[in-house]
Amino acid sequence: ISQAAQQTTIVTKTDDGGGAVAHLNFDIEGNIIMDAEAGFVAFTKDGVQFGQLDMNTSSLFKWEASNNMDMEFETNGTGDILFDSGSGDILSTSATAHKPQIILKNTTADSSAPTLNFTSQRNAIPLDAVDDDFLGVISFNGYDDGTPSTQQYARMRVRAEDVTTDEEKGRFSIDVASNNGVITSALTLVGTGTSGQVDATFGGTLFLNETADASTDAAGYGQLWIHDDDPCSLWFTNDDGDDIQITDGTALAGGGAAKETFCFNKRFTPLNST
Repeated sequence: ISQAAQQTTIVTKTDDGGGAVAHLNFDIEGNIIMDAEAGFVAFTKDGVQFGQLDMNTSSLFKWEASNNMDMEFETNGTGDILFDSGSGDILSTSATAHKPQIILKNTTADSSAPTLNFTSQRNAIPLDAVDDDFLGVISFNGYDDGTPSTQQYARMRVRAEDVTTDEEKGRFSIDVASNNGVITSALTLVGTGTSGQVDATFGGTLFLNETADASTDAAGYGQLWIHDDDPCSLWFTNDDGDDIQITDGTALAGGGAAKETFCFNKRFTPLNST
């Protein structure tokens, strides 16, 4: 133990001449309490400070890495890293453009990928779910140009539509602010009682980009698409590849248009053409 101006230093040294590292061990039966009146506890190696505990604010306990130092939490084997925020939030802030980013990286040499998992279980010990339980929400927020005040511009929500065992169904919705900032349902996907079937509901006008051809046919699926003629027209293609024109100019195809229609090198003549 050495003392100098305004500091006390504990130094460990080896005397075996073999270059072994001298450790400092604490075997304490009770607690270890560090009371740093100035509010900082620094961690250094060979005189270089890697980080510190900052307790200089009465309501804040901060782990702080030194400039350009990474901070890493690592477990071995199947151990987890747990954060329990109580009734508060987990917040990451940055003054750098397009930061912070949340990056999940999988380094396994196979086709697997990272997973973002939202789990709702109603209690520390899981309880039976109830229809319409929320399972996860992603909210997109910013400010308006008034006061300014916080505005929610969009959100994604997932709910348990039906929690009946062996009949479970989900509901996924995308909501967007429209008119006076009111969040309005834009797209809702709901599982049905038919295996492999999901119903989609749109909350406004559906815009389809025009194209020259339908996509590759797929068994069991039909295609609704917009042909890139002028003006564009609505078409349906069945799983046999049959292209069926639905609109022609300003009318339904075959519903009064007194002209012939040409498409895909095939000539279609409306039934009531003259």
